Amino acid sequence: MTVQWPGEKCAQLASLFDVDWLGPLAGANPQLTPRQIASPLGLVRHGAFVSPMGSFLSLRLQYTLNDAICKQKRHVTKRWWHTSRIRIPDDAMADIHLLRSFLAPESHQQLWTVRLVC
Repeated sequence: MTVQWPGEKCAQLASLFDVDWLGPLAGANPQLTPRQIASPLGLVRHGAFVSPMGSFLSLRLQYTLNDAICKQKRHVTKRWWHTSRIRIPDDAMADIHLLRSFLAPESHQQLWTVRLVC
């Protein structure tokens, strides 16, 4: 049996990275809203059931979001998720660049597919 992460999800994740994270307006270290960080994290974790590499490459990003939430303590509101800005550290951005390279159509079949032996 073969399990493959849907190509639509892979394309959606690539699009999120291209627009918000790696686009010309993002700069070297983008400052993103918590919502802009959480959306790709959810997609990556969904795909990690097929390819654990996605989960591994998203850990530093998850820690960045967790730290921002801890600093807010009780003031994490719906508005905070959409208006606050979090600077993405260099090491997390390096992981994002690597993860983005794994989302290319030519690598999708190889990296986001697992064969199960029953």
